[in-house]
Order: sequence, then C-alpha cells, then structure tokens
Amino acid sequence: MVKGLLLLVASLLTLAMPLASAGEGHASCEFSSSPDAKWPLWKQRSYNYGFDIDSVPVPLVFNAPIMTNSTIMVRGSDSSSKRWGLHCFEAYADDDISRLTMLVNKHVELRKPVAEIYYFGSGYAADSYNWVRIGSDIRGHSFLFDRDRAVFYGSLELDNILTLANISASDLNPMPVKAHAEKEYGKSAAHVKYKALKEAKDGTLYYDRDKKIVVVKIDGKWNRVMVEPLEDYDLCSASECGLSIPAEKPPASESPKALLVRKFSANTRSGTARMPLNGENYAAIAENAPGCLRFGFFQDPSDTSKFLAYGEFADTDSLKRHLSSAYAAAFERQCSSLGVEEKRFILGVNHKKSPSCGLVIAVDFLIPPDKSEHLLKISQNLEESSIRESGVLEYNIWRNVSEPHNLFLFERYKGREAHRSHSKEKHFTEWNSKCSELGYKRKGIFYDVSEL
Repeated sequence: MVKGLLLLVASLLTLAMPLASAGEGHASCEFSSSPDAKWPLWKQRSYNYGFDIDSVPVPLVFNAPIMTNSTIMVRGSDSSSKRWGLHCFEAYADDDISRLTMLVNKHVELRKPVAEIYYFGSGYAADSYNWVRIGSDIRGHSFLFDRDRAVFYGSLELDNILTLANISASDLNPMPVKAHAEKEYGKSAAHVKYKALKEAKDGTLYYDRDKKIVVVKIDGKWNRVMVEPLEDYDLCSASECGLSIPAEKPPASESPKALLVRKFSANTRSGTARMPLNGENYAAIAENAPGCLRFGFFQDPSDTSKFLAYGEFADTDSLKRHLSSAYAAAFERQCSSLGVEEKRFILGVNHKKSPSCGLVIAVDFLIPPDKSEHLLKISQNLEESSIRESGVLEYNIWRNVSEPHNLFLFERYKGREAHRSHSKEKHFTEWNSKCSELGYKRKGIFYDVSEL
C-alpha cells in the first residue's frame, strides 16, 4: 500500500513537468499504480466486482474535480487494468453500491457489438436496475429507461416507419427464470415479454403473429382491431419500379356542401417548429375519413408562424363528425399545449347562387415544382393589394406542408360582385397577364357560401 502511495506522489510530481508532444520524440506522461491484493477496499463488492485483485493495480484517487479541454479516452488494448476490458465509465451513488455504468462491446446483439449505459440498483439481484432519465432531471418529464421498460413523458414524434410488436406464443415464457438472466437471456427475455402482456395497461397494442390480427387492450380485455385489405396496394414496388405515386387522390364525384376553414397562429418558436408535422398528420387522417372530399394543411410562405387547414365535406354531418373525432380533438390539444391561437369558419355551400351569399375560391396552381418560389415572388404585390380591397375577406397563397412545392390560393369575398371588382383591379390584371406569359396555370373552384 505504501509503495502504491509513493508511486502516486511521484506521478503527481511528474505532472508539474512540461510535456512535449509525441511528434518531438518524447515519451508521454503516465500515471500508474501497482497491484496490491491486501488493499482494504478490495473487501467491498463495489470495488472488487469483476476484478482480479492479484493482477489489477490499485485505483488512483484524485480528491478534486478533474477538468480538461481534451478528450478523455479509455483504451481497450490492455484488459488487465480494466474490468473485463469493456467498461469505460462508472459513477457510484451515496450508498457506494448503486452505480451508473457505460461499457462497450460486452455483448453482440442483432449481429453487431453493443455499447451500453445502465443504472444498477442498490441490491445485486439480476433485476436491480433503476431508471435512467434522458432529456432533463425534472421529474415527470423527458425519457425514462429501465431494464425492460421505457416511459416517454410528453409527446413522441416519429419521422419513420413504426412496426408493432410481432408476437407469437413461441416468443413467450410463462415460467420465471431462476438462473442468472445473463446465462439464460433467451428464456429471461421471453418471460419479460409474457409478463408485459399479462400486466399490460389499456391501450397496449401489438400484432399477434399466430392469428394474424392486431389487438388492443380496452377495459382490461383484448380486442381485435378491424383492418381492411387494400387492393393492388404495394407502395414499395411502385417506388422501386420508378412509378410515380399520385400526390393527390382522384377528384371527388360529388360537390361539397360544407367547408371548414381553420387559421392558426403560433406565438412560440416550439409551436412554429412542431405545427407542420402535427398538421400534416392531422390532414392525412382527416382526408381519408368518410365524407371528407378534400383536406389540406398549409403554411404561410411569408410568415411561417401562420397555418391554414382547409377541408371540403360532402355534407354538414360529415363535417360535424370530423370536428368531434378523436384525431381532431388530439390535434386541438396539441395546439393548446403549444400556445397556438385559432380562428375557425364553418361555411355551408349554396349551389343556388344568391346575392346574399359570400364567395370562396379554392385555387390550385398547376406549375412545375421548381417554379413555385418564382410564383410566390411575383405574387407578393397581388396579395398585399388584394387584401386591402373592401370586398375581400381573405386572400393568401399558402404552401402545402407535406408537398412544399404545391401552392394553394385561398380567396374569400363578401360576394360575387366583390370578386368581379377584384378581377378588374390593376394588381390582378397585371399578375394574371404575367402568369399567362410564363405558362403558370391554375385551377379554381367557386363556392357560394354562408356561415353556419
């Protein structure tokens, strides 16, 4: 022990000497200690676990914070002085037992070596793993990871494919594993999966590979999720063959009888950042709902904190079902949590023209994707001047959030007479001529409307 302390003092004295770079031919400075099987702390499990105390040097102790502007590296070439040659970091709690550990290449899973981080608990049983929180140290927030479970507080946004658990009876083991989990890892994992299903909470969802059904737990009972086959649907094959997948569904055979206009203003940076994805998901579900003929979610190109949701419905009942749906309610909760303000208009379509009706024009531009930015540029004066007209209620060009090159012009007037006046204004006639010269085509649908 004395010898080890003398070596430590000598090493610390060496630290005060100027160091030369390896490129100048000088040896690097090295701290080291010698093995000492009689070191008192070897008696404690948190020091000796995994070590050969006859060959492992006594740890060096720095009784002060260590600060460096360089990388701290743990090299794995000499395993005699490191636990199993795998650990690169350990930190112990006040009980000197619970520890946070980082290790590299101890296991191979899914045909690749694994780097791991875990928090081992106060007891040394196989299941004594505590939660590791990632994100912040505030309780009830961020992401928690246990040995066999993860909890994500707040919302989880996925920008990729989500695959449900693909479970067969052969994957489950109802019997607890008495052996060490590391030795019987296959059976242990199968028992964990079995317990997870038995103790699953309402809302748990998975794919039953044996029965080829998707099931969900509601009121403590498993229920089949009804699905419907899609004829000739093969998204991957179409992409691989270079076929173009339609960007929009075929035109509806029926005319809408109700319109929904929702205008959003995000007052916070987080609201502006998250609204496009939230709105895109909302629109994708809405457009496929019964009775919805068209639904889109758009962003203002000149003010990215402003958004528009525009929907056309076969009848007012379809629109009401949309507004009372679970997905619409979920979207509204997201907006509320982000501090997003909304103005909403519900309009009935009158197919018999009347002077008392207002007018909505929904315009899609039929231009190449690389021309959209130029169209926005030449349309700036049109928008600014049109909205100042006395008969114009709305006049904005919007960008589709799911297909940013697709532009949508939403116009709303007090009536058709206001539109006739607008079409004679200089800012419109000049813009219209410019679009014709450039071959910028558009398709507009007129709806005589009244507020519901």
